[in-house]
Amino acid sequence: MSKLKLLIGLLVIVLVAIGIYFLSVQKAEEEKMYRIGVLWTGGDFFNDLFAAFKEEMTGLGYIEGQNIAYDVYEAPEPVGNEEIVQGYVDDEVNLIFSFATEATIDAKKVAAGTGIPVVFTCTFIEGTHLVDSVSSPGDDITGVRYPTTESAVGRLEYLHDIAPQAERVWVPCLKDYPTVAAQFEAMEPVASSSGITLIPGLFTSPAEVEAYLDECAASADIGMDAIIMLAEPFSITPEVIELVFGFADEHNLPLSSAMVLEGAYGPIVGFHPTNSKMGSLAAPQVDKVLKGIPAGRIPVVTADNDLRINYKTAQKLGLEVPEGLLDRAIEIIY
Repeated sequence: MSKLKLLIGLLVIVLVAIGIYFLSVQKAEEEKMYRIGVLWTGGDFFNDLFAAFKEEMTGLGYIEGQNIAYDVYEAPEPVGNEEIVQGYVDDEVNLIFSFATEATIDAKKVAAGTGIPVVFTCTFIEGTHLVDSVSSPGDDITGVRYPTTESAVGRLEYLHDIAPQAERVWVPCLKDYPTVAAQFEAMEPVASSSGITLIPGLFTSPAEVEAYLDECAASADIGMDAIIMLAEPFSITPEVIELVFGFADEHNLPLSSAMVLEGAYGPIVGFHPTNSKMGSLAAPQVDKVLKGIPAGRIPVVTADNDLRINYKTAQKLGLEVPEGLLDRAIEIIY
């Protein structure tokens, strides 16, 4: 009987010890504070992206101030932010969250080999060498890909749907920017089958764009019937936007780009993912990394584009917008 009591006593002690261990582990997990370094370029344009990301993170159980903290740096310039990333590395954050492309390039470069994973969003991967592949990104990095080539093709296709008479399409962009070649390559088959000639406008500065457009305006034939802006830096450079949009307005040219504007001005077609979508999609990627899955083994996801139509500008140009496009658009400016 005494042996039985001894065995029972030992069993109780073991069970109590196991219970205490698991409770302590659970408590440690509950009390763990994750620290995320956020490198953000693009200013207020991305406010809704980060808000959507945090909202999705909250839904996944990460409560700011309780079990997660965000150390946010809104960079005034898109490049040259290696020192900020180094600060995150020195502080031993759990993860670096970056947007957009240039911020991600800096984050990957500085964090390489440190064991600190990088999760990106709104980032171009074509030509940037940020990932090995979409399915297996490698190098402790993953995230949400901007649909670079898809947006270029869509902007061309929708432009042709609305302005089929446009045969010469000028495409201004930053010379030698890594994403440009892939976008032209994706558009060429569509252009060829639609009887469209793409006219690359490769420039190194807004001043060069201005000089080119002045030369076109002084000619009897301006040399273009429509304009497309690609996913690259000039499409979000205020000086270039002002020049291109103004030229299109002055010469009654249909324009296709990322976004549409209020009023009868600017692009007739906008094809671009919503910022909130790109923020929300990043949260599950971060969650997987924080739960221990190596970032480089998590496939990159892509944010789908959304169609916007400026019907008012199309009417001003005497163009008919197919009913199917209006049905597909998430935003229509009347």
